[in-house]
Amino acid sequence: MSELRKPLPLYEKAIRWIKIYGDPLTIWIGNRPIVICSTKESFKDIAGPLRNILGGRMQSNLGDLQKRGFEDVLFSDFSPAWDVLRRVAHVAMRKYAKSEKLAQLTALRVDVETNDLFSTAKCTKDKNGNPVAIGGATEFIENIMTSVIAVSAFGAGFERDNPDFETLRKLALIFETEAPNGLPSDVMPILGWIFFRQENLVRKTIETFTSLTDRWFEAAKKSHQPGDTRHFTDALLNARDEFLADNRDSAKYLIDNNLRQAVFDIFGAGIGTTKTILTYCFLHLANEPNIQDELRDEIVQAIGHTAVCSSTDRRALPKTTAFIQEVIRYHPAAPLALPRTALADVTINNRFIPKGTNVLINLYANNRDPDIWGQDATEFRPNRFLTASKEQLSLGLTSFGIGARSCPGEKMAQADILYVVVRTLQNVRLSCIDGPGTADMESINSDILLDAKRQNMVFTRVPV
Repeated sequence: MSELRKPLPLYEKAIRWIKIYGDPLTIWIGNRPIVICSTKESFKDIAGPLRNILGGRMQSNLGDLQKRGFEDVLFSDFSPAWDVLRRVAHVAMRKYAKSEKLAQLTALRVDVETNDLFSTAKCTKDKNGNPVAIGGATEFIENIMTSVIAVSAFGAGFERDNPDFETLRKLALIFETEAPNGLPSDVMPILGWIFFRQENLVRKTIETFTSLTDRWFEAAKKSHQPGDTRHFTDALLNARDEFLADNRDSAKYLIDNNLRQAVFDIFGAGIGTTKTILTYCFLHLANEPNIQDELRDEIVQAIGHTAVCSSTDRRALPKTTAFIQEVIRYHPAAPLALPRTALADVTINNRFIPKGTNVLINLYANNRDPDIWGQDATEFRPNRFLTASKEQLSLGLTSFGIGARSCPGEKMAQADILYVVVRTLQNVRLSCIDGPGTADMESINSDILLDAKRQNMVFTRVPV
């Protein structure tokens, strides 16, 4: 426990510890052992032969609060119900992520948020007469992604004066400040009593959040027409129909309550993941104007100043895509992923792990492993992805997880991030308030999240 109290986050401590104790290693939190895997050798085992055996999920109070007695994709343990639900969610997600509706929606929300930013009384002009505004990078992104993912998930759109929109913003801030490491009782049961105010506040926050998403899901389901794909709820209901046509035995797993939980997973996790990655995208762009100019030039040459970026434009934007992949590599939103459980006795990297052991996958360590990325692995260098090898792409870019528990929303998140970055650079120039190189890249104090600290930046309109 004394080692755990040191200021470095757990995912960075583990990188130091494996040099002494090897990988994987075991830490003890109270009377509970947890194994941390941090090297490519362990990752090869987990993504390969142990893919399903390490597909269990550590049970937690946080997970139980969100599941409410039903099955979901994120927190349910490995079971036939989880497997069917995950496969149906994957089918629905792939179909919606390719939809041009998502591209159009994202561009619209970036435009709305940009126009709102420059319509405030604080807006000034630079020496060339271009509008200039100062705003929070995280808040700008939160406003965009909350609306994009709400419409994507349920067809429910929000403006700033919508009570639900404001409620979501408040809930997200409470969770960020009060539960950066989850529920205290999940670390040790007694901590739930010691930190009763915090525990109770987070529980109420989750209950409020689930009541909102329940209402939106019911409204979306009520207006659903078979074959329509207005949003992810539609896509999921259609995927269920297709699945049941081939396998009626799955009906008991694909009940409405379980589908609702799957949509809740995509909505809640989607906002957090994309917010983190996009915030770091903005910070790096503001920090390094040369990179920003290079990407904007590529975007304008490929699709112009005003055209909406679509899924087919990715190949025409190699530098922009490489930049985004480097941000994803360098700043994994959930650096240790969600804890797994070994479903049987296993051997990881020649070390025995008994059945029932909880396992953390150190995505942060693997993404910065010099054995995969070379001696500059700890440097931020986007152009590495222009020449990345197959091994680097398969083993060294694991921010969305590996094996059976990889993130089902990766395709949609990747699309959202590309669309927001492109549209933002078409609209504005991002700058650090104190000049290039002064953005605060430190993360909040958390062992399980890699959220950037909230900070203001300068937004300057790009003349068309």
